[in-house]
Amino acid sequence: MNKITINDIARIAKCSKATVSLAIRNSPKVKQETKDRILKVVKKYNFYPNYIASKLASGKTGVIAVVASRFSNTFLSPLLTAIENYIFNKEKKIGEYKLQLYSTFNKIEIKNEILREILYSKVADAVVVITIKPEQDIISEYKKFKRPLILVENKDPNAHSITIDNEYGVECALDYLYNNNRKNIVFIVGSLTSAIDEEVSGIPEERLNAYKNWCKNKNITVDNKKIYYCRSYWINEAREVADKIIKENKYVDAIFCAAGDIFANGIMQRLIEKGIKIPDDIAIIGYDNHFIGEAVTPQLSTVDQKLEEVGVQAYLLAVDAINEKIKSYKSIIIKPELIKRQSSSIKSQQQF
Repeated sequence: MNKITINDIARIAKCSKATVSLAIRNSPKVKQETKDRILKVVKKYNFYPNYIASKLASGKTGVIAVVASRFSNTFLSPLLTAIENYIFNKEKKIGEYKLQLYSTFNKIEIKNEILREILYSKVADAVVVITIKPEQDIISEYKKFKRPLILVENKDPNAHSITIDNEYGVECALDYLYNNNRKNIVFIVGSLTSAIDEEVSGIPEERLNAYKNWCKNKNITVDNKKIYYCRSYWINEAREVADKIIKENKYVDAIFCAAGDIFANGIMQRLIEKGIKIPDDIAIIGYDNHFIGEAVTPQLSTVDQKLEEVGVQAYLLAVDAINEKIKSYKSIIIKPELIKRQSSSIKSQQQF
């Protein structure tokens, strides 16, 4: 037989071409018995539909674009893994939509270029933007052309959004330390500034404000000497920050590293090298629930951002927006969770 077509599949399976198309897409409109019969024929003849042609005919690309500052972005891998698991475990098929990844290399100019290229080249039905925020004029252009835009860890009234309640996450960690007799807490957060042409995430500022609000609610004076900023988020810088903390904060008994678990681990390992006992002398809590937290000794307490849930919600929001199931812009807020491990065990009440 020559190259088999959808007409051949329909003839052999004794159904219409439209039914074959629906069955291949796992449509609920087709009875399971009919679907099984069609898919058996499809498998027997190794039939692969002309994906591009079918999408062009429908006016859809079947693509969801995912734009991140860097592929090394700590948000990206858990989000994509969650979407992958959802598609294959829940939908039980390859998936109606495919993901196309874009990196802005953390450059504002590249971000703007990519977002406009996606929009005007019509290469995706929806765009998910991870932790970076499009310029206002670009958001307006997406709205004008009715192209769904989903912002992760950013908000705008003219776009869908999924955010993590960072204030709640910060409060949970600080409350746990404070309520367990840790009163001299050092706070570490990401840098609030960047190079002139680079993207600045709003997450560090949000977490810093949450820390300051927590201090205010506890009638604690904000001490800038107990606030440290990280630039790179990597272990080498963490070791340097750990040395500064020891030198500048003699009575520190807890560190909350809202700059992430990788940085928190670097801090912890350096303190251990200096003969400081974790958590007896200093308790440590990180942020992210990165897998490294369970692999180190002692195991690192952390704030779980529920990135798997964020990923699935971003995918479902994009699909619903593409299919026009959402009438207005939707905002989803995810509650993080404090994961208590060995690095922040309860400190006994002691009199000095």
